[in-house]
Amino acid sequence: MKKKINKMMILIATVTILLTMVLITVVYYDLFRRQVLEDLKSYGLLLSNCSSVEEIEQSGVPVESDLRLTIIGSDGRVLYDNEADSVAMGNHSSRPEIREAMQDEAVRNSETLSRSTFYYAIRLADGSILRLSKDARSIYSIFSQALPMMVGIFIVLLILCMVAAKVLTAK
Repeated sequence: MKKKINKMMILIATVTILLTMVLITVVYYDLFRRQVLEDLKSYGLLLSNCSSVEEIEQSGVPVESDLRLTIIGSDGRVLYDNEADSVAMGNHSSRPEIREAMQDEAVRNSETLSRSTFYYAIRLADGSILRLSKDARSIYSIFSQALPMMVGIFIVLLILCMVAAKVLTAK
């Protein structure tokens, strides 16, 4: 009977610990994702008052080095991109992130599991679209980096549960 109680307590503790770790990772990633999108919106609102590429460059808005700015004409042609040659870039009017971003914002996960790309777009007064994008770590990347620490905590808590189960059933 004692062994059955010990096994049941350890099983309950194991399931609880694992579910808590996964839930905490998901909740913190959601907070991180919201913060990145809020930052993009703030940049977008600051830069939306600019009517040209020159004004954006001279606006004095401190643009982070990993923030990509793209201005897309109403016809879908790329007018400016701070990371690529806009002349060589194709028409962007059919890109799903452009269409989705014009509704509100769009999040697109990249092909690798380690990065996510967040987009925010806003229509400028002249009809062009200012698209801001930022690469950030994906939930898989965050979870895999935290995994060793979570495994360590899991082992410590499991040992504590086993000791507690033995002490409680010994009496």
